[in-house]
Amino acid sequence: MSVRCNRGCHHGGLYGATGLLLYRHSSSGEVEILLGQQEGSTQYGFTWDTTRKLWGLYERVDDIVRDQIIEKLGLDLKECVWPTRKLVDDHGGWVHTTFLAKPKDGFEISDLKPSTETGINMEWFKRKDLDNMDLSLTFKTFVENHLDRILPPDRDYLLRRLYGQ
Repeated sequence: MSVRCNRGCHHGGLYGATGLLLYRHSSSGEVEILLGQQEGSTQYGFTWDTTRKLWGLYERVDDIVRDQIIEKLGLDLKECVWPTRKLVDDHGGWVHTTFLAKPKDGFEISDLKPSTETGINMEWFKRKDLDNMDLSLTFKTFVENHLDRILPPDRDYLLRRLYGQ
């Protein structure tokens, strides 16, 4: 079932959705985010997006992320700094909440044990990669309006080497 928000967009789920955005710093200091490619049978088939879950009237977004999205990813919470930030995007009549989490150093996609509903592919991407990707409409709007506000800045590689960070 979909709903039309006050912005005029159609969204799945009656009340909103919750997403988890995992990020890390690459060896060059650039921020990378973990995205999943959606299955062809989903609303945004074969597009890239965060792992998300639609929520119902009596569900709490914090519980959805902790219980359902983490389970979909097969993510062990001991592997993450949890959560580093939360962004609520109120569309008027429909809300999307994005939680940002940073895995511990050395964390790789192979550390996840995703369920079959998570998507068909998962990869790390830098911000500059997103311009040329087939993103879901919802995530594309998020990237344009909020990504740079929620993600930390890239680290300068030369300064990191100089100060040993």
